[in-house]
Amino acid sequence: MTNIFDRLKPDFVVTTSSPRSEAAALHVARSKKIPTLAMVDLFGGLPGYTLEADHATFFNKLALQKSIDQGFVDPAQTKCHILGNPAFDQIFEHEAKIFNEQYDALNSPKVLFADMPGWLDTTANTSYIKNMEETLTEIEKVAYQVSIAGGTLIVKPHPSQDFKTIEGHVKKIASTIMAPEENI
Repeated sequence: MTNIFDRLKPDFVVTTSSPRSEAAALHVARSKKIPTLAMVDLFGGLPGYTLEADHATFFNKLALQKSIDQGFVDPAQTKCHILGNPAFDQIFEHEAKIFNEQYDALNSPKVLFADMPGWLDTTANTSYIKNMEETLTEIEKVAYQVSIAGGTLIVKPHPSQDFKTIEGHVKKIASTIMAPEENI
């Protein structure tokens, strides 16, 4: 990473949530006194790692608080900003219209199912990737529990997942709608 920085000579470094390479970029930038901004979602940390950014953005207070509680962010070291997330913000703007038209669900709880088909289990030191059948079964189970509570489930597949397959399945489940594809 140092060689890349020496060759490119950046004036500012912006990272997202790919923790290993981006942690390295932040570390090198800090050592070279280059200003940094990390855009953090709910899943930004590595075990035992504290973010080395000058500034960090979060999409809500919960994401910031979880990052602080896990030791991922030290507010004494990183200036934290809550800015939202345009992809999620647009979903709720779009879905409010759908709720009015189709479900009259503005007064019911809305639950966002933002799927992640793969993850690293650091306790078992292994990774796991769900297949489509597991994803559809999980959506059904969550939708059932949300419907018992009188809510509406909004399904937002991961960009790596087959939107059309999930959408076709979701259309068959009561009180469940898809996030618009352009927000995936």
